[in-house]
Amino acid sequence: MDTEDRPVLLDRIAWPAAILGPSLVALALVPLRGRVDATNVALILVVVVVAVAALGRRLPGLAAAVMAGLAFDYLWTSPYYTFSIDNPDLIQTAVLLVIVGAAVSELAWLGQHARQQFVRSRSYVAGAVDVVATFDPGADPLAQVRLVEQRIVDILGVDGCRYRTGPIPGGQTGAVLAADGSLQVAGHRTDIGRSGLPTDRIIAIPVAGGGHAYGYLAVTAASRWSRPTREQRQAAVLMATQLGEILTRAEQPTR
Repeated sequence: MDTEDRPVLLDRIAWPAAILGPSLVALALVPLRGRVDATNVALILVVVVVAVAALGRRLPGLAAAVMAGLAFDYLWTSPYYTFSIDNPDLIQTAVLLVIVGAAVSELAWLGQHARQQFVRSRSYVAGAVDVVATFDPGADPLAQVRLVEQRIVDILGVDGCRYRTGPIPGGQTGAVLAADGSLQVAGHRTDIGRSGLPTDRIIAIPVAGGGHAYGYLAVTAASRWSRPTREQRQAAVLMATQLGEILTRAEQPTR
């Protein structure tokens, strides 16, 4: 299956599973009334919620928790086939079923989200390493420069990136992406997560290698609001460092 098709397929599966799954399981267990304790059924329904949450979709997971509570109330608490409960203990069980199911769903979503972030971060770093690893000293370094420029555009989600020689424009008042991935504007750190990359000025990523400052990568984000993560910004800085090594190996900076 194509990786790009997987999220679409999960979306198609998650909602039917969330709406129908708990109800069908609770209904299938109805013939066991009197032989299976209702609290055990609640535990089984929690497992169903976990199965839906494992698909990595937040809202369907929460919906599955609610549906599990409703199905339990309707089919497994007396009076049956109503949404009333005359047993205080089962009221507590039904409430806990929804709360625990929702909590498990949220934890599953957070775990899936963290895993996706890790995979993306690893791919950013791998892409940066590949640039220098595949460098051919006999090749035109300009091709490598263009490759780095394009990859930084893709990683940061910006309008453009161009390598420039000379000092960073603006001096102390300019916007510079530091080695730790932070953005320094006029010497002060800016919260990119809140405000995004500046759209009114060039963002410079210094390019140096072999003890020589070659220039900088001029990043522009004028027409879009980009909020790259720290990992994305660090990968961009790493690529600028790799570009410095490439220029050092080529013995002459690209002018």
